[in-house]
Amino acid sequence: MPIAFLAPLLLAAGTADVAKLDCPAIYAKTDYTDDTDLCLTAPMTKPAFEEGMTCIGKFDGSRAMADRITQFVAEAKRADWAKQISANDNLAKQLTDLVARSKDDPDLDHAAGQAAYDAARAPFDGASTLGGPEQLKMWQAEPQISKRCLDVVNFVDANLATRADERDKKSRDN
Repeated sequence: MPIAFLAPLLLAAGTADVAKLDCPAIYAKTDYTDDTDLCLTAPMTKPAFEEGMTCIGKFDGSRAMADRITQFVAEAKRADWAKQISANDNLAKQLTDLVARSKDDPDLDHAAGQAAYDAARAPFDGASTLGGPEQLKMWQAEPQISKRCLDVVNFVDANLATRADERDKKSRDN
């Protein structure tokens, strides 16, 4: 039986961990096999979507905090700090685009996704009343995005793209 048919069962049973899937490389291929279909055909479960939105919320909150910290960094170090912050600009744009695309998917629980995003971002936004040294300590203690988050976000991204392609195909066929 192909993985495409087993995908819902694998994810439901917890045997398919998105952290073990190289979804960007798989999505870039044109010749899918049963070994790679899982990134593209597995259903977007509510927990996977919420985990992805949590990761994006944490990343966005951490970036906002880093921008605030810039004003507290000594003038001599400000250029280095700004360079470090801007290194993630491309990822930030990709994540913003992913969130926008997720809103086009009628099968996702957008309220739950937004709640997960807001809850992950809240501690960073709440820290805006702290002084620079306290915010810097908090920022350094939390990685902007973990390996697990990258894996989950990549799964969500590949899955959203496939779902959008399928919706477009169905609308053209009708």
